[in-house]
Amino acid sequence: MATLVVLLTIACSSDTDEDAAASQPTVVATTETSARATDKSTAQSTQGAAPAASPSTTEPTASPAQPPADTPAPSETEAPDPDPAAASLVSQIVPPDGCTPGASTDEQKAKLVEIAQAVFPGENNEERPRLKWDPEARDHRRGGIWLVAEFNGDEFETIAEKKTDLDTMMRVAYEALFTSGCDELNWVDLTANSKTLTHPGEYGKVAKLAVVVFKTRLKKEVAETVDWSNAEALDFNEIWDNLLLNPSWAKELRELEQEGQ
Repeated sequence: MATLVVLLTIACSSDTDEDAAASQPTVVATTETSARATDKSTAQSTQGAAPAASPSTTEPTASPAQPPADTPAPSETEAPDPDPAAASLVSQIVPPDGCTPGASTDEQKAKLVEIAQAVFPGENNEERPRLKWDPEARDHRRGGIWLVAEFNGDEFETIAEKKTDLDTMMRVAYEALFTSGCDELNWVDLTANSKTLTHPGEYGKVAKLAVVVFKTRLKKEVAETVDWSNAEALDFNEIWDNLLLNPSWAKELRELEQEGQ
């Protein structure tokens, strides 16, 4: 009976099962019978207990996400052509060879006119001649050659599309002219025509006619600073001089820019 009292006293004074187990050897040393009973009870308890499940066996294994069956592979997705008309025009352009070293002024003028004709070939998308008239290579009062060309742009539903198309055609023309090796070329003026609403005649009737909508100029000293190998990535509206932009075009483009901010 004394042994049982001591055992109960120790169990009640322990804070945890681990402390109780640690204190049991002191009691076992005093009574052999109690030690055997304790060992037997512990063994039965151990054998009857189910093994604890390992976290790794109870947690589900996540399978990798599978893409939908109809999702095309990245290589099959093609970016849309942002300016198909301009891309089509560029594909038609085959500039002639440039000026030969030491070419005379007259020879350079003739070559520059030939290049300008080559970069504005055929007709626009409404079958109007691309060139409004033949390009002219003139003597500039400040010296050098001044080339002037006027052309018809392609017609699209929005002014933004038309402007993008004109930007591309002008950039291609400037690159061909200023990389031609014609060293007397001093500056170039390009003028674009497109259909827009006008008030022709004395009665003020509204009509949609092809008129001058955009005019730019690029001078030799500026052209020599342009990285033509990276021309497609440049904003030439910040490079060339904008001499004229149709008021209705300017208004719509400004509104689009404000909406995008």
